[in-house]
Amino acid sequence: MKLTHQNILAGAVNSNQYIGNDDSDTEIIPLPLHHAFGLRRLRTNLFLGATVILADGFMFPKVFFDAIEKQGATGICMVPSGFSIVKKLMKDRYIQYFNKLKYIEFGSSPMKLDEKQELAENLPDTRICMHYGLTEAAANIFIEFHEAAGKLHALGKASPNVQVAILSNEGQEKAIGEIGEIVVKGDIQTPGYWKKPELTKKSFIDGWFKTGDLGYKDDEGYVFLSGRKDDVINIGGKKVFPSEIEAALNQHPAVKDSACISISKGDELTGERIKAYLVLKGKEEPTPKELSQFLRGKLEPYKIPQDFQFIRKIPTTSSGKKQRDKLK
Repeated sequence: MKLTHQNILAGAVNSNQYIGNDDSDTEIIPLPLHHAFGLRRLRTNLFLGATVILADGFMFPKVFFDAIEKQGATGICMVPSGFSIVKKLMKDRYIQYFNKLKYIEFGSSPMKLDEKQELAENLPDTRICMHYGLTEAAANIFIEFHEAAGKLHALGKASPNVQVAILSNEGQEKAIGEIGEIVVKGDIQTPGYWKKPELTKKSFIDGWFKTGDLGYKDDEGYVFLSGRKDDVINIGGKKVFPSEIEAALNQHPAVKDSACISISKGDELTGERIKAYLVLKGKEEPTPKELSQFLRGKLEPYKIPQDFQFIRKIPTTSSGKKQRDKLK
């Protein structure tokens, strides 16, 4: 995949414009610099002439606290799983230190709604930003937890200097509330893939870069994620998004996390059926019947999984994104 100097510069300019950091700031970067998010944060700060403090991951939160107390750090970039580690190790003690930060940027994977709400409540004076993006098109959507307190389940709105649209497979813009593919346009987007002309051609439509994610817009311009195009499950011609089922399952008091996939069976009239993999919080193991009853009223009947399996861990990428294909 190719990125030009213009792409890199645009990613830095747009992020700084949204977050509002400047050359007086000092940012803690606990992310690996071979990862797009960590590398972008390094570039954005160097572009400004700001100061960075490199930290080795999230397992030693005292490093962050010392940087804030002794070195005057004013910002930090984090992935949601990193914040979960900090909270697990330090409980509520993180609040007194993070309250001194001017900003936090989250990204790379989804964050639970209750964690977003907790952060907004505990850090009233810190600008808490979260981006949606990909290596091919940097951070192209942003949300700030206080400004969008009533819409924290959204991805956010288009980043500065970026256009975001929802298109059909034919390239027609979808109406408000209609699901289509999320596409982006701006100086941040890659010119294409190295020596892969066919993949490059498939990834663009009328100048828009196709993210491969499905979603919709509301009347205020907020973008909502429905799921990956490749993850969509077809039940009797009806599209089902695994993320919707997982969000419902994760509300069960015994469930820590979940991942849903489709399994095909030749004797099924619907062509596919849904299987849910569950990670439990403790030793309590709900029965399939109990789980199905719990989901009634939260989901349409055809979205309720027919199969449930308990596992120790959901496979994820290094940035925390679920790898549902590894469960098939």
